[in-house]
Amino acid sequence: MKKKSILCILPLVTCLAGCGASEPKEAADKIIYGNILTMDEKDSTAEAVAIKDGKIQKVASKKGDINSVKGSKTIEVDYGKDSYIYPGFIEGHAHTMFAGYRSIGQANVNDVIPANPSEYKKIIGKFISDHPEKDMYLVAGWVEDNNPEICKALLDEICPTKPLVLNTCGGHSILCNTKALEHFGVDKAFADEKGHDLVHVDKDGNPDGYICENPAIEILKGFPLTVNDAKSYIEDFQNFAFKNGYTSVIDAGTELMSKNALQAHVELQNEGKLKLRTYSYMMVEDNVDNPKARIEEIVDFRNKNSGEYFNVVGAKVFLDGVLEARTSWLVDDYKDVKEGEHYHGLERFNNKAKMVELITEASKNNLAVHSHSEGDGATKYFLECIEESQKTTNNKDQRNVAAHLHFVRAEEFQKFADTNTIAVVPPTWTPRISVTAEKEIGYVGEEKYGQSYPIKSFIDKGVKTVFHTDYPVSPSFSAPMSVYSAAERCLPAFIGEMGGPKSVNNPTEKISRKQALKAMTLDAAYMVHQEDRLGSIEVGKIANFSIFDTDLVNSNVDYLPFASAIATIVDGEEVYRAEEINFIEVLANMYMLIMELIYNPKYDWDDDPYWTELLFGD
Repeated sequence: MKKKSILCILPLVTCLAGCGASEPKEAADKIIYGNILTMDEKDSTAEAVAIKDGKIQKVASKKGDINSVKGSKTIEVDYGKDSYIYPGFIEGHAHTMFAGYRSIGQANVNDVIPANPSEYKKIIGKFISDHPEKDMYLVAGWVEDNNPEICKALLDEICPTKPLVLNTCGGHSILCNTKALEHFGVDKAFADEKGHDLVHVDKDGNPDGYICENPAIEILKGFPLTVNDAKSYIEDFQNFAFKNGYTSVIDAGTELMSKNALQAHVELQNEGKLKLRTYSYMMVEDNVDNPKARIEEIVDFRNKNSGEYFNVVGAKVFLDGVLEARTSWLVDDYKDVKEGEHYHGLERFNNKAKMVELITEASKNNLAVHSHSEGDGATKYFLECIEESQKTTNNKDQRNVAAHLHFVRAEEFQKFADTNTIAVVPPTWTPRISVTAEKEIGYVGEEKYGQSYPIKSFIDKGVKTVFHTDYPVSPSFSAPMSVYSAAERCLPAFIGEMGGPKSVNNPTEKISRKQALKAMTLDAAYMVHQEDRLGSIEVGKIANFSIFDTDLVNSNVDYLPFASAIATIVDGEEVYRAEEINFIEVLANMYMLIMELIYNPKYDWDDDPYWTELLFGD
């Protein structure tokens, strides 16, 4: 029998015997110790926090000060002097079911940057051979980098007999093989109806396989996905979120990929399986026929289904697309338009009267409107609609949201503050990425590109500013990397030729690390009206904590990309615990492995996967 070398080293856990001491009137269920940053108004630090019934009972600046609530049955957990405890991190804009779908329901080429046809063939081909039962195939993670070899012909070569769809990282564009075009009815008439900016065509006017925005999203929704599928994807993402130290998520368009996602969340909540607090903004179609009726539908669903772990808080709208697909709604024309022509991007929900009505009706029903607002034209329009609505409602506490904010005009920052609109920004998108920079500069010019993704300008105006990763649209889902990117505005040097100082972009928008943490805690809680329950470690709030092995505020900033979650606590209970490696035993076992290979070169790895599990995980 072989001995496992990876040990789970638990922190000190003790149950005290009374020893004659009197019991406190309200003994804590649990006390945890570590280096605690409370994120309260004074940025207090502490060494111990007591938990009672899933809520914070007491916070003590010194360990000894917690003894007044320590009883004979109180469990004590000491995470050690090298642990750093923060309020539970809140992801400001992600797609929960979609994330799990990409993780376990699709092939993925995220790591192939720049796009490489031969690698695509290997990855996609293996997925197809591993899943012969599927009637159609979806692949995630394509980065549009103008490689002409990534085309319909390549997908036809990989999969000539079934529909195959390649989805971009951003999720706003797809590439279809011939069978997929046929299956979804994408022909010359379809392209003419939707417009050639959205359904690209060849020289003969026939679809070339590349499709953007709403037509693309509708095709993605055509992939079969049951409620049970959706539940498995949500649970997969929940585990992933806990592993990365997130305790809550703001789901921007819960039913974006499938209406079954709503029912899946509700069922998981009712079954007690959903512990990742999920704050949902439900989808509203572009220029919806009856905004009032749609809000009434959302209110009805909220009243029947919202609970502690799945809570509908608003409506999600798309105002535009993304710059890499040339669909970001800009104030000015794109730089690459032909002389005498005009094009400033895609205007999606652009009926101003309907948008004002949507915001107004949402306000009446204690809902917010959460917009996908990438370009400065989209943001300008959205703020104008909010201003118009507030003339009627006078509601400055609706907490409407503009997310992504690739470009924002200088005069708009004060409008965010005046309307109390939340700015949801992506710090991990701020660096200059060589793969996409040249393309984007061709659309907007070097000067405007250098003004992308402001953060400090919002904070300086007192705007509530929240961080997002937009996972799985972005492959990065890391709170420490968000802090690093916000403070440094670049990629870490170890990434190689894409990293280091040359990837710094718009450095005037750098912020402090404490400001970055506030964006993932207090400001994110405020966005969904949960600031009295979440976002800081204070008495009476829910006992949600993110525990890391790195001081995200004071350590060398270059350590941040390597920071890992030690544990994640929800309602006072651990929902994730990292395994620690006993390096002495690992070295000993590595020596045994070397001896095995020397004396038994024909060792059957498949027959006994112990060593591969040891070295590479399950």
